[in-house]
Amino acid sequence: HPLLRTVGIDRSYYAPVPMADLRRYAEQVPEGFLACAKAPASVTSTTVGPPVSDAPNPDFMSVPRLIEEQLLPFDIAFRDHTGPFILEFPPFGRHSPMQPTEFLERLDRFLGALPKEFQYAVELRDRALLDSFTTEKEIDLKRKRDIQQIEVLKGPQGALYGRNAVAGAILVTTKEPGDT
Repeated sequence: HPLLRTVGIDRSYYAPVPMADLRRYAEQVPEGFLACAKAPASVTSTTVGPPVSDAPNPDFMSVPRLIEEQLLPFDIAFRDHTGPFILEFPPFGRHSPMQPTEFLERLDRFLGALPKEFQYAVELRDRALLDSFTTEKEIDLKRKRDIQQIEVLKGPQGALYGRNAVAGAILVTTKEPGDT
């Protein structure tokens, strides 16, 4: 359909997409058709295991793991169709709380270390982060990084962003590669 020029790949949140699947996807979509892909939970979740787990994730915000599991395979097998990678940070578990300031500092370092040839979007699903996000923090984050836009959506956003977006959502979109 001419109005639909992109699609989302959610399965990448749960496990790496095999290179053969990415190649098959690339063969099936027309030129100029992009796909957004969720970054793996192995990089965006503070815990590992089932949702109620309190086991800390040693690879939380690990740039090398994101490159290995997702960026490199997409670059090799799906480059012409790669849209923004969605860094969806799920709600912190009650056994893995993180202060908003600590999270934003880690996020800032993480975004700064990511390869610049890709575009990223940040989706926050933890209520404490949404409640504490201010215009001052937005401006500071935009100034430091190649950020095109930050949207703070207050209130339930489940229809657009899933059932865990009950408090709202913050969408951070980086600039296109090559834009300054």
